Amino acid sequence: MEDGRPVCSTEFRCVGCGYDLSGSTVGGSCPECGKPIGESLRARQDGAKSCGQATACMVVGILSLTVCALAGPVAIWLYANSKKEMAVGGYSRGSHTMAKAGLSMGIISMALLGLMILWAILGEAV
Repeated sequence: MEDGRPVCSTEFRCVGCGYDLSGSTVGGSCPECGKPIGESLRARQDGAKSCGQATACMVVGILSLTVCALAGPVAIWLYANSKKEMAVGGYSRGSHTMAKAGLSMGIISMALLGLMILWAILGEAV
């Protein structure tokens, strides 16, 4: 029983399958998996789900910058896993942001490690 009101004009994903529900109407269901749009709307309003992999990615990214740059590849790997997990939709914007922050810190720590190794090699060559 659709009432004709659009849910959202921006990108809006189904919590069941990740289908883009932009422009769908309240009271309808996902054309891909049949899940009621109301469930996806409630998940979005409630902050949706949190992704543990994304949280781990950020924590390892912080550790890679502060304690051990060798943890950088682990942060990058965790980002890839969290991205796969969150691809189905229904995850909070915060989870996506934490995963991207962890990836950034992992890349920065790897770059800094590379520069330190290069500096050590060139320093001994002089």
